[in-house]
Amino acid sequence: MARYLDQIEATIKREISGLFKSAFGKGPDDTSVRVFEHVILIKLEGVLSQLEDSLRSSISGEEIVKKIRDVLILEHSSIYVPHVEKIVNAKVEKVNYLMSKDYKTLYLFLLCERSIEEDHRKI
Repeated sequence: MARYLDQIEATIKREISGLFKSAFGKGPDDTSVRVFEHVILIKLEGVLSQLEDSLRSSISGEEIVKKIRDVLILEHSSIYVPHVEKIVNAKVEKVNYLMSKDYKTLYLFLLCERSIEEDHRKI
């Protein structure tokens, strides 16, 4: 099972990195993916553009960057969620994210309708 999950994680990593770059203008410096039962955790490092990084240092800049990220990540989930659903053969029910305090790392959480691990134990 571990090998199959490794393949799933590698495929999601490749897809998300490419989609992130094409949708947001800048790809992450590094991406890692882990599948835990119903949850897919995608860790994207180095995701802020130069403009967003500059905005953070201005008055109310962090709030502006957060609003930009909310739009880009949550409202544009229709761009990347179908790709992930196809890879894992399961519907994604919820998407959320957290940014690290220094804004260098984005953690994207996708909650699936069923366990991805359990689905592949049957194989």
